[in-house]
Amino acid sequence: MHTYLTVKFPLTTWKDGVKTAVAGISTDISERKRAEEELQKKSAEIEQFIYTVSHDLRSPLVTIKTFMGFLEKDIAGNDQEQLAQDIQFIHSAADKMKMLLDELLEMSASAGSKRHRSRCRSERFWTRSWETPGRRHQRAHG
Repeated sequence: MHTYLTVKFPLTTWKDGVKTAVAGISTDISERKRAEEELQKKSAEIEQFIYTVSHDLRSPLVTIKTFMGFLEKDIAGNDQEQLAQDIQFIHSAADKMKMLLDELLEMSASAGSKRHRSRCRSERFWTRSWETPGRRHQRAHG
């Protein structure tokens, strides 16, 4: 199926300006339409990717914020064992954030010529993003 852009215009005589005919020019814009549709599709994919990445990057921040609260509570209670565990969870969440950002940068750098490889990395990226150490610790802190 082809898509055409058509422009019509009247033909008039020079002397009296009487319209004698209508002329038109049509241009096949099928490729442009396909490119626009592909661009819209890619834009939607990028939008979804950004939404997912922002959610996944927020997860370690929530863990860090939560454990900072636990840390304050454990400092006030002088609970040295829990303090060490809280600090470990904060380090773990920060390391996870660094890993997610490193993988995101790697995916960005490899975009284009290495699409398949990036897709495999993105699956690993998503899988790791759901591994939250805070879920285990929440049971311990109740």
